Amino acid sequence: ILGKKGYLLPLAVRMAGRYAKTCQTLRPDMSLTQIAHALISVPDSPRNLPVIGILDRSFSFITDETTAFVFKLFFSAFAIVFHSEDNLRPWVSWYAIELLWKALLWSGDIKDIKTSLVKYKISKLAQIADLMRDMGLLDEIYLCKPDDNEKQQYFRINHDLMWEYGKIFSSRLVLVDGNIENMAHMNNIENMENSEVIFRTNSKKWTYMILVQFKTNTQNQEVQNLKAYILDWLPLHMMNSGFLDEAANLLQSEDFLHNCIKTSGIENGTRIIVSFIRSFDKTFLENITELDAKSPMPSVISIVKDFLCSFNSSLQLQDVIKKTEIGRALILLGIQLQRISKFPTSLDYFAEALDVFHSMNFADNSPDVVRVSKYIDSCSLRHIRLVRRDSPNKLRLKYGDILSSTGRDTIGGVSLELISHPGYAIVKMVDKSIRYSYGNASWESGYVGVGLSDSAIMAHYDGQLIRNTTDGYCFFNSMGSLKKGMTCTFRSDIRFEKMDEKDKEFENIFHEGSKFTIDSDGTVYPTLAPNLCLGIAHLPCLYLVACDSPNRAVFKFASDVCNYKGISDEQTESCCTIESIKRKETNGGIKLELSSHPGMGIVSEEFWEHSFLHKGHTCGALFLGPKEDALSLKINEKDHLISTGILNGFVSCAESRDLVSGQFVFLSKNKNEKWRNIFFVNSDGTISPKTAQHLVLGFQVPGKCR
Repeated sequence: ILGKKGYLLPLAVRMAGRYAKTCQTLRPDMSLTQIAHALISVPDSPRNLPVIGILDRSFSFITDETTAFVFKLFFSAFAIVFHSEDNLRPWVSWYAIELLWKALLWSGDIKDIKTSLVKYKISKLAQIADLMRDMGLLDEIYLCKPDDNEKQQYFRINHDLMWEYGKIFSSRLVLVDGNIENMAHMNNIENMENSEVIFRTNSKKWTYMILVQFKTNTQNQEVQNLKAYILDWLPLHMMNSGFLDEAANLLQSEDFLHNCIKTSGIENGTRIIVSFIRSFDKTFLENITELDAKSPMPSVISIVKDFLCSFNSSLQLQDVIKKTEIGRALILLGIQLQRISKFPTSLDYFAEALDVFHSMNFADNSPDVVRVSKYIDSCSLRHIRLVRRDSPNKLRLKYGDILSSTGRDTIGGVSLELISHPGYAIVKMVDKSIRYSYGNASWESGYVGVGLSDSAIMAHYDGQLIRNTTDGYCFFNSMGSLKKGMTCTFRSDIRFEKMDEKDKEFENIFHEGSKFTIDSDGTVYPTLAPNLCLGIAHLPCLYLVACDSPNRAVFKFASDVCNYKGISDEQTESCCTIESIKRKETNGGIKLELSSHPGMGIVSEEFWEHSFLHKGHTCGALFLGPKEDALSLKINEKDHLISTGILNGFVSCAESRDLVSGQFVFLSKNKNEKWRNIFFVNSDGTISPKTAQHLVLGFQVPGKCR
């Protein structure tokens, strides 16, 4: 049998295939995960053995019952401890596997475990791995990493079904009087909810055991050959054991970053770090106790980016391979930032990657340039607003029928992917909501836009409200205003310190402004305004970006804005200088033409008036558009940016005092000081708010002159 080297598992897989072929509960639309669950859990006929029982026979080569049980335990622990969400069957260094099995061997959970192995003439843990390989349970390969002089032995599970076997087996192991015992016969599927609890308990216990064993080896200075474990698994095992602070510190350490890049290469090393970041954020969200708690992973991304850019600047142009990997690594970091709704920052990363490719004279049609250009375009978010039903900018949901019919009960929610814009979806435009208050009421809100479907919002729908499954926020027309051009957001439920009649009216307006109806073609419209529907702005909005962002707006006549500060309109009329003639042409202001985006300027379109919260308060969004339509402005003695010309008297402002990258800047005619920001014109032609001089005005479109 040993000579056949692994014929037992393929036989089991073929038997499982025959079972799948005759299984009546399988449907063509089922995913592979659903099929695996159906196969492993419930047989169609009493005459058919569940697949898990078939796979269990792969261990029948081990004739001693206790030894066979030990093999199943070691195999299951290997499957569960060494897997990630994006890879169930990774290649694992033998020294990492040995670390786990040594921890199990010395744990004392099974009495006579060593005795049974000795009786079976197994004196080394490596013999167990070799036997599993010969039985067809594990694949074997020898790999040489870039920083290693010798090849190392790696193993992985032979088939996805065997990973499922390991999960099922580990969910049926419980401690009884200090000993692990099989909870039930492998063919008996009972109490799945309790099994899931047991699985999680064993998984966390085994992960903690390998950490303890690693620490023991480190204290005894037995760290030789454990480099692969440290770089490939240590951060993940720290997270899974609840040591989030330690995992974050490790990922932020310069030594870990350098070793990861040095060992796995620039692109693959970055890919490994990004995988850890995703796992950390998921674990962080599951264990969060404070609503305002922040994940440290954005700082990890920033550290990696700074390292890559510094490394790139030290390379010669001839180092094409390394520079290409740096560009691709920057793309990976940008994608991760998109996943957490940091679109302005991700756009900067993609622009940096494009610069790297252009520095090597890559053609515009080269695969790398095409790819990064696609991601740059995906960051050019168009915020969602109300448009006419016949507008070419109307949005239609891809799964609108599912959301409207079963959206309330669908586990995890339904994706707000768009059929009107294939490959795109409704996404959060910012990673952190803004807190608002009015009278006795307070709530949080954040704008939504159209981005890549990878970042799609998952939602539930109860026939009236569309809610984000992550935080329970509901879709909402800003300030409850049902007018064409009004922006849309997701908002939290409203909280009241106390309730009076005016507050009840306020709550009713907000509730009515949150009601939406979904048509059969995927169109979403306000229930109280069926003449309108969700759509997008066809121009990029003006918003705040980092002062060194390639997307910053550099104004062509910025110095003139400073020179004309404080000059009254009367002085302009009585003066005949070239400067005064320019001011007369724009009614006392300077045209907002851009040198960063040639041929373009800041323009405005529709304006709307708040009907309840701020009666008489008219405001409008600002966009990147043709220079012929560019607005003009001046700075008054209070350093407010005041528009002139046809929009005379409107003030540029942001929506919050706590300004962050990604917040919109718009025009307002509200005389309240909180709607007026103080701006400075910088020496490089950019404009910054006084309270956040690390930010400047910009767009979701990279400029042409960096």
